[in-house]
Order: sequence, then C-alpha cells, then structure tokens
Amino acid sequence: MALFGARSKAPAAGRPAGGRLGLPLLGAALWAGAGAAAAAAVLLAAALVEAQERGAQAVLGEAAARAHAGAVAAFLDGPRRTLEAVAARAEVAAALAGDAAAREAMARRLAAAFPGARVRLLPAGWDRLEEEASPPFGFADLELVRSLERGGPLPPVEVYLPGRPGAHFDLARAVPAPGGGVAGVVLAAYPQEALAAFLGRLETPGGRLELHQRGVGALAARGQAAGGAVFRAPVAGTGWEVVLQTPAVASAGPVRPLVLGVAGGAVAVIALVVFALLRVLAGAMRRDQVTILNLVRDLLARRLGTDYPVRLASSAVTVSLLIDMGREMAARTPAPAARPVPEPKPAAPAVEEVAPAAVAVEEEVAPVFGEASEAEGGSLERVPASIFRAYDIRGVVGETLTPEIVEAIGRALGTEAYERGQQSLVVGRDGRLSGPELAEALMRGIQASGRDVVDIGMVPTPVLYFATHYLGTGSGVAVTGSHNPPNYNGLKIMLAEETLSGEAIQALRARIESGDLLAGSGARERREVIDDYIDRIVGDVRPARPLRVVVDCGNGVAGAVAPRLLRELGCEVTELYCEVDGRFPNHHPDPSQPENLRDLIMAVRRQGADLGLAFDGDGDRLGVVDGGGRVVWPDRLLMLFAVDLLRRQPGAAVIYDVKCSRHLRRVIAEHGGQPMMWKTGHSLIKAAMRKTGALLAGEMSGHFFFKERWFGFDDGLYAAARLLEVLAADARSPEEVFAALPDSVTTPELRVDLAEGEQYAFIDRLLAEASFPEAEVSTIDGLRADFPDGFGLVRASNTTPCLVLRFEGDSPQALRRIQETFRKAILAVRPDLELPF
Repeated sequence: MALFGARSKAPAAGRPAGGRLGLPLLGAALWAGAGAAAAAAVLLAAALVEAQERGAQAVLGEAAARAHAGAVAAFLDGPRRTLEAVAARAEVAAALAGDAAAREAMARRLAAAFPGARVRLLPAGWDRLEEEASPPFGFADLELVRSLERGGPLPPVEVYLPGRPGAHFDLARAVPAPGGGVAGVVLAAYPQEALAAFLGRLETPGGRLELHQRGVGALAARGQAAGGAVFRAPVAGTGWEVVLQTPAVASAGPVRPLVLGVAGGAVAVIALVVFALLRVLAGAMRRDQVTILNLVRDLLARRLGTDYPVRLASSAVTVSLLIDMGREMAARTPAPAARPVPEPKPAAPAVEEVAPAAVAVEEEVAPVFGEASEAEGGSLERVPASIFRAYDIRGVVGETLTPEIVEAIGRALGTEAYERGQQSLVVGRDGRLSGPELAEALMRGIQASGRDVVDIGMVPTPVLYFATHYLGTGSGVAVTGSHNPPNYNGLKIMLAEETLSGEAIQALRARIESGDLLAGSGARERREVIDDYIDRIVGDVRPARPLRVVVDCGNGVAGAVAPRLLRELGCEVTELYCEVDGRFPNHHPDPSQPENLRDLIMAVRRQGADLGLAFDGDGDRLGVVDGGGRVVWPDRLLMLFAVDLLRRQPGAAVIYDVKCSRHLRRVIAEHGGQPMMWKTGHSLIKAAMRKTGALLAGEMSGHFFFKERWFGFDDGLYAAARLLEVLAADARSPEEVFAALPDSVTTPELRVDLAEGEQYAFIDRLLAEASFPEAEVSTIDGLRADFPDGFGLVRASNTTPCLVLRFEGDSPQALRRIQETFRKAILAVRPDLELPF
C-alpha cells in the first residue's frame, strides 16, 4: 500500500471525495521533491569532494542516510498537509457534531484523499476502544487523540503494535469547533506495510536500508547486508531512524576527478526527471480539464453520469465540489412528481423474457443527482418484521410481500444507497410468476428516491452480481425467492459492493417505518448482460476435453443460461427441466435435498454421462452427481476446488461453513492452505472473505465463492465451469476423481421445525446446558462437536424457524453414537421435539 498514488479516480456520481490535496500542494510537492533531490545530489557531490581528505565511504554514507531520512519525512508530509486542510473544513466539524452515521459518511468521503488508510472522525471526549477493528484503535491511539484534544504538541509518529497483527501508525489533527475549542480529531491510520512499500521504491544500490523505531528495532527493510559501514539518520517528526549499511569498499583511490562527473550526471538526471514529471503533470491537467468540462455540461443538463475519471487529486476535489454543488442545487429545488407507471400485466403461467431490440433509457430527467428533498408522507407505518431476514428479504407473495411493501423497500434502498455514495442500482429478477410485478414495484421505489435503475430483466442472481461489477455500479438487487416454494419471493441486496445482512437489513425496515426516505425521480435504463457474462466465463475457463453432462435447472432461472454456457465450454449437454417456469412443476429447486436429485441421478445413469449438474431456483447454488449416480456433496467439491487453487496460490486462505466435513480442514492444510471455519450464510461468508483476503470459500448448501479469477460472489454457474475445468484436466474419469477424495458416512441437512424465533432460544439453552467433554466444541454458529471419528452439529436457521442438524462418522457405528449423544443433549432441553434421526 502507498500513501500517495500517481493516479486517482473521482468518485462516481453521488460519492464525493474527501480531502483538499490541491494542485498547489501537488505542484509544491513536485518542486519540493525535485529541490530535495537536487539538494541531496549537491550534498552527495560535496561529500565526494571532501571524501579525498576524510574518507569517501563515511561521507557518502552519512549523506545518503540523511537523504533517505528526508525522503521518509517527505513521504509523511503529504498526508499531514492534507489532514491540516481537512481539519479546517466546516463540514468536517459539522460531521463531528452529528451522529455516528454522519461521522461514518464523512469518513468515507475523506478516505479518497488518504489511499491505503483507515480514516476515523472521533468527536471530542471519545473514549471507546476498537481493538477488533482493522487497524485496531487501542490505548496508544486513544492517548494520541486525547493529547490533540488537550491542545498539546503533535507527538512523534510511531508504529503501534509493531510486528503484530494490526500494526499501524497514525497521522492526526485536531478539528476546531465553530464556537471555539475542539470539535474532535480526524485520524488516518496506515498499516505498517505502507513503510515497507515506500522503502521498496528507494534506490539502495549494493547496500541495505532499514527503518528502525526506538526501542523496537527494524520496522521495514530492503536490500542485503553488504559488510560495509553502518550510518544512521533520524527521521524528523517521528520516533524512527534510517539505518544504512553501505557496500564494503576494497580500496579508496583518488576520487576528485570522478566527483564532478558524478555530481554533474546526477544533476542532469534530476533535471530530466523533473522535466518528465512536469510533462506528465501537464498532460494529466489537460485530460482532467476535459473531464471537468464534461461534468459541468452534465450538471447544466441536470443529468449526471456515473463516472468522471481524473488523474490528479486536486481534480478529484474539484469534481467532488461540483457534485456537492449539484446536491445543494437539488436540495433547493422541489422534486417533480414521479410519472405514474402503468400496472404490469398479469403474469402468464410460464414466464418468458422478451429481449428489447435495443438499450432504451427513460426520457424523464431527474433533478441534478436525482435526490431533491426528504420524502413527505407516503411511507408505510408498519411493514412485516418477518420478511427482514438475516441474509436477505423474503416473504409470502400477496401476504407479507406485496408490491406496495416492495416499493417502500425500494425507496429505503435508494435512500441508503445515497448515504453510501451510490447513484445507480442494477435490478434483476428470477423466473417466479410474481417477479415482473415485484421488480417493477422495486424499481419505482428506487427511482422515487432519486436513484437510477439499470434493469437487466430475468437473470440468475450471479448474473446480477456480475452486472454490478461489469457495469461499474457496485450496487444491485435481485428479486428472487431463491430455493423457496413458488409462493415466496424476496430481495438479495448489494450496496457499494457489500451484500447486506443483519443490522443493515433491519435498518431498511427502520427507514420505512420512520419515514426517513428521500424523494426524487431517478432514470431507468435497460441492459442485456447475459451474453457478456457467458463470454467472460468462456474467456476464463477452458476445459481441456469435452465432457458429457446432464443439467437439471429445476425450472429455475438458471435454465436461461446454464445449457448455453455448458455448450460453449465444449460439453455435450442433456437438458432436464431447463424451461423457466415459476411454478416449479417437476421438483423443488433446491439441490441440497437428495429427493430433488432423483431425476438427475436416473438421467445420468440412463445417458451414461460423466457428470450431473443441478442448480437452485436463482442459480447461485450448485449440486453435483457423479457418473455412477452418487451425490457429491458440496464440502467434497470444495476439497477439489481447494487442491486446485493451492497449486497456483500456495498459502491461500480457504473458508468453509460449520456444516462442512471435518476432512476439509485436513485436506486444505496438507496442500499448504489456511483452513478457516466460519458461520453459515452467503453474506457472512463474503464479509469474511473481504476481511481475511481468502481466495475461495464454500458452504454445505452449495454456495461457492471464487476470488481467484472471479469476483468473490456466490455463483453456481461459474462454480460448475471451474469444476469442468478441474475434471477435464485430469486423465481419470470424474467418478474416479471424486472417489479419491476423503469421505465418511454422513447425513444430509436435517431440519426440526419450531415456532418463529424459538430456534435462537433453544440454541442458547443448549449451549448453556450441553456438555461434550470428549469432543472439540465450536460455538461460532450453533454447537458443533468434533470427535476423533466424526462430528455433530445443531444450529439455528437464520432463514426459516427451524433447527438445522448434520452428522458425520467414519463408520455407521460412529455416526449412530454421535447422533445418540446429540439426541440426549437436545431432548434434555426440549423433550417434546421429534427428531429426524
């Protein structure tokens, strides 16, 4: 990571940048850098002249150490100056006087001015530690903040927690309050790795350069020890010093004739570098001027685009100010009433998607930036709490999920998107009969908040996720009931590249009930992205040989994509229930349940196929049957994916959920990976991947997440393509490949139905009362007990009111023993439960 970037990018419309890293500062930094370099060259030249009398190596080493120390100080000076400018802004003081949401929103805006840093706005009197954050905010950070609030001098910069996870250094400034005193502190925390990255850009020919902290030792280093003299120089304003070891010198002959040549050459090189930098700066300024002119033209036309790329940080601030001006203009202009949208026609029994002849954009133009004012009335007083689930929104169509409720959710989503700096949201839907009407209501609601909509029609959920990356919106909503019965539907939501879950889902409900909704009139655009999605996968995944595949889409929306994708990957494909029909007339679209795979198993055997693939209702889950008709459960598939990944990415982290086989941990570790067990839930897994940097994850439900070569979202279709690639590269048959993976006697996912909410109370009691002294117990998600010869799990479902259980044993006897152990523990809590084992 670096504190400075040669190129910056202005935020998309609605995401204002922070900081005031202006052109004068950039110019000053360039000239100061050139001057410092020239001064260093003169010092080095003078040192070389003096070296004839005093010893060449000592003088050169001292000068070089001082020059490197000056470079480190200059490295910190840019963000320090930016912090000074930020701290003087009235809007920063206003944010510090506001609530936590206002502070977080401002911190996100300012982050663009401090690449690689975690920006925090801490109001006066802040005393809360955040030791689990990244980077953490501990006692040393708190003492720095208190010192600034007291008006004390800036303490020397130093690394906190050096050499440990979360090691970082802080740059901070006090923010004056409008009426006097201190409003709080703005703090930018940089990881220790930023120092190593900077040292890596310094020239140390033949020597070793280290940055030390007093009382700690080396923080960062580059080069190899060379046996020469060691020179030290302090870094101004810090608790650091540069330690330079120069190469050993065999002899020191006359150097005066060489001095002027070296010095002159250095000055000439510096002059060329400065000239080249000025040429680059001039070109960047010209390009940025064109971008800014285009932005002004869009403002005058009262219609912003989604991207205004610039190269200079000062230009990014100019773009930010223009966008802020647009917001103020919009806030003073009443929002026009949204044009009535005709009621959609009743859905036909079988859903058919009609592709438009061309991309069409609604002619209605929103006010600048879409958002005009707070909504006045029109909010629902109550929405059913039951539809706001742990990972998504889901309800019974016509009862807990109506067009009016979905429109209100759309309005809340658009408002939340605004708070996160988002302007455009992609909307797609699955093949359920209620999909067209609910998707239309959702889009009306989003537009009524002033956000723009990109409608991609009927697509699998992974295609919707893909579209948010491909179209650059970072935000989108899939109208889908996933693997639930036909009378269900729901919403899976991504905002600013984060899949909403937990409190973020509940916050939407709170917005609706409080009426905290924006009013405006956003635009709508229609796009087709399925071709782009298929092209991207086919360009990335190339199976070495064709395979014969039976594909069962369960009449879900994956049927619109999967057969074509598999054929383009070179497979010989037999289709089973690939017609999209929201009634799911053949079987339930959930491949995690064995009864839903019966027809696929028979078709694979009948066709003599290499493989059977099954997808759930919205295409984000994958089920697999081998050539002999045996189900290959997702945890064993993840073993195969992990082994393949670790050949290319040794040491990579692989995440799996608590329902997976205990063999998975061993397989990952034996192949050089880092196994990590985590909670069940697609949004929770994606959050863990972002936090840990894991390149692969999977769940027992059939969700697979590939960050290597893909985008990190759950995608059953892409997982199928990667599986074909792995199997086709192996000389063995797919059946033989699967047979070589570790296996045990297992149960499928078992469920015990309870009343709404009872599952959580039950797990709390079980954790308090149950004891498994002979097992390794994990409680990250329910209760999992790992025995030497198997494991048992019971957890509360976050999507339906039930308990979820799974068991594994090395033998039938071990499985029965573990089940009996769990039976006693469960019935001790609730003797009236009927257990399915």
